[in-house]
Parts: sequence; C-alpha cells; structure tokens
Amino acid sequence: MKRPVDLESLLVSGRSIVLNGAGVRLGAPSTIALMEGTHSGLQNVVSGPAAASAWAPLLRAMMEQAGWMQGQVASPAPERVVVVTGPGSFTGLRASMALAAGLGAGWMCPVWPVPLADAVRCDVALQGYGRAVDQGVDVLCHARRGRVFVVPAVGKAYALALKDQSIEGTPTKGGKLAGFVAGDAVAGPTALPELLTALRVRAALQGGKGPMALPCQTPSPKAILLAGAFLAASAGSFAPLEPFYVDAPEAKLPAAGLRPQPHA
Repeated sequence: MKRPVDLESLLVSGRSIVLNGAGVRLGAPSTIALMEGTHSGLQNVVSGPAAASAWAPLLRAMMEQAGWMQGQVASPAPERVVVVTGPGSFTGLRASMALAAGLGAGWMCPVWPVPLADAVRCDVALQGYGRAVDQGVDVLCHARRGRVFVVPAVGKAYALALKDQSIEGTPTKGGKLAGFVAGDAVAGPTALPELLTALRVRAALQGGKGPMALPCQTPSPKAILLAGAFLAASAGSFAPLEPFYVDAPEAKLPAAGLRPQPHA
C-alpha cells in the first residue's frame, strides 16, 4: 500500500466496528474496537486459547457499555465492519472474519477486509514515517515454531525461520528485506532481537546498514480503519472476504471425504 498524500484527509463518518484477530494464539495482541468516525471509542484486547468464543459476547457488552444498543438492537446500526484478513492465527482470523460476515449480513452494512500489512504500513505512516512507507516497508509478524511471516513491499509473502538468518545465509524464500521493517515480530515487548541482529550483521558484511525497525507492534484500530478507507477509495472495491494464510491450513478434509447428510 502506497501512502496517500494525507491519511487524515480520508473521510470516514459514522460508526465502525474494527476486528483484528490475526494475533490470537500467536502471542501478539488482537483487538475489538468501536469507532466514531476516526476516533477510537471502547477498545478491548483479545487473547488466549478461548478467545474465539469470546468475540461475539465481548462485542455486545462493549456496544451496551458505549450506548450503541437499544434493547436487543444496535441503534443506529454501524456503517461498516472492518476486519483484518491476515496473515496470522488460523483460529483468530476465522473467528473474527466469521463474526464480521455475520454482522455485515445482519446490519446490511459493508464489510471491509484489510490485509494486516496494509494496516501496519498505515500505522507507521500515521506515526510520521511516511517516507519509509513510500520507499517500501516489509511487514514481519509472529508465526509458530520459531518463525515469522514476511509480507514484503514487493512480491509474495513467505515464512522465515530464525535459523535461516545466519550471517552467511540468505532467506530460504523471498529475497533480501527492504530498508525498513515493521510489525509485531520486530517492535514492542514481543520483539525478536536475534532476527534483527542477524539481519544487521549480514547487511554489514554486505556493505549496508541493515533494515531499520519502525515502531509498530500491532496496528491501531484507526490505522486499520484508514487502511480500509484507502483501499475503498483507491481500488473502488474490495477483495473477497477470505483469510490470507502464508502456511497451508493444517486442518484437512478426511481422506474418505465428509460424511453424507443423515436421512430423514
């Protein structure tokens, strides 16, 4: 995503529900937020193995607390639901996107699917690193088993194991990273310092300085919302509401196929 001239100039009015389930069960925070325009109202962090079952009741409690409910009905209904599509947690993405689809159908409002990398790049642009975004920011986020997912500024996303980042080696897939990196795998309390150290040592041996880490642990609800607004304004339409996985899902259909429907 290229940064527009002024992110703040993107007009987003009315109420929005913002859902980010990418980090659930991967050690990074995920969020539910209520937005009035581009101003964040209530926000809650979702985490842990039981998070998938908590999305809907937590959202309802937040809407009641914010005065968005009249009895059993949202009044007025939100203008849109914005949901992060990944890469990230298989369970977290499925749960948050299923909830988003249901809310959109029930409220007859649009659902904006936003790739995590677009939201992260939007966040670092809001923090004043617009030139870095224009030059290209690779987004690194947590994965399981000592790896990170890399969504490069150019090219396809891939998984990268820390052991592949020796000072002599190069990533098994992809290529060298851009001059800037951001995401929950490189910033904040969940940082992976050994990854950045290896990247910088390798770059120094090659005569460079290595990637600069930008300050975005996980994208803010405002950044997710504005990334969606930018996609809507620039593309005119959204991609299908589908999770973006780097790894193939581990859940597979039975070898013998699904059981037939029971007879009446």
